[in-house]
Amino acid sequence: MTDEVFEDPQKTMDDLNQRLQQLPLSDPRRQRRPSDDLIPDPNVLEELEQHAKAISSNLDMTLRDLRGLLRGVSDLSVESIQVFNQVICGTCDSVDSVIRSIYTMVAKTEELNTTMLTVQKLAKQISEIKALVDQFEAQFIEAQAS
Repeated sequence: MTDEVFEDPQKTMDDLNQRLQQLPLSDPRRQRRPSDDLIPDPNVLEELEQHAKAISSNLDMTLRDLRGLLRGVSDLSVESIQVFNQVICGTCDSVDSVIRSIYTMVAKTEELNTTMLTVQKLAKQISEIKALVDQFEAQFIEAQAS
């Protein structure tokens, strides 16, 4: 019966209204008294009470399910925030490492530039020596030819 209540609640309410309208308010054999109009049919009251209990239990179950779903969503939110925090910390660590590597590379490049200045001086000295050797060779060849 509780499943029927939630299957089509409008149908149940219409059915109850129809039954209430069809009920005779007083028995034709009895004399009509004003208090007779105020006494509802016990079957209708019992049925209303059953429907109210069914609705109440369904509402309790729905609220319990909703509470569980909200806990699950909260847990997922906390877990997501923790993962994002770990990712951000990892990214910051990686960026720090890259910056240190760049500073190291710049320092090594400056050392290489300093070394290359020495090599350039050596290259200049070698070309001067070569020019002197060429002059000496030219003079030696001239001296032998004369």
